[in-house]
Amino acid sequence: MIKVTFDTNTFDKAARPHVYAKDPDHGSFVKVHEGVKDGRVKGFLSDPIVTLEGIKVDDRADVFGSTALASRITEEGCDTIHVNLRTEQPLRSPLHPKQAERLGAALALGMKFLGTPRVGVEVPNADPYVQETEQELTARLDRLVTLAKAIENRGLGSIQAQRLAQRLANTAPTMPALWLKALSAARDIHEKRDVARAIAEWSDGDSIAAHYGYGNDIFCSGDEARLGHTSILDATNRAWLMTEFGNRFLHDPRACSSSLVLGYVP
Repeated sequence: MIKVTFDTNTFDKAARPHVYAKDPDHGSFVKVHEGVKDGRVKGFLSDPIVTLEGIKVDDRADVFGSTALASRITEEGCDTIHVNLRTEQPLRSPLHPKQAERLGAALALGMKFLGTPRVGVEVPNADPYVQETEQELTARLDRLVTLAKAIENRGLGSIQAQRLAQRLANTAPTMPALWLKALSAARDIHEKRDVARAIAEWSDGDSIAAHYGYGNDIFCSGDEARLGHTSILDATNRAWLMTEFGNRFLHDPRACSSSLVLGYVP
């Protein structure tokens, strides 16, 4: 069995190949779909597909600017207190119906979410997530955090959003305690698009860290860095990930289906 993490731009081709019937690679999408359906391929989605990229591009600055941590304190007996923290983003809209339909099809096929815990980020309910023992959870988080930090040390992943928040905060009276809120200081469409790109890079970095944390075999993505932009998914950084962490990349479901049919992980 091959464990494949499908990125935003590939999971729907595996989940609903009939939607892409006119695509020249439709036959490959069907092979991947059948592989997931019969268990030869175990499919996964990283939750930033929802938590980060599920926010419309031009809304991201305002939505993350509205982030707040709500707490609830309950007492159990005379010497036990429970503190529950949850993230609220009142400006977040529901997923676009088409994206919700795509995700619903992927989950119905048996794909599961990979978790990427971050303070200040809303997460879906627990049902679609991979089930883990406590030991598996500990090992997975250790691996995830190790790679996430390494990605940030290269100036990639979430660190780009954090640095942008700091820069935007310099135009505001004070830096908020929760750095995400500073993203709402974006003043025009250009700064809002800067926020959107930084959130997209954050999503890519956390998705790859989650993929590594869970020990999956292939990260299947159609993303490549745009000319002039450094990204965790550009050729240089993909090579670094493969050399240092053993991450393996394929760039579309046709390539994923080739590995499935040939019975090896390239």
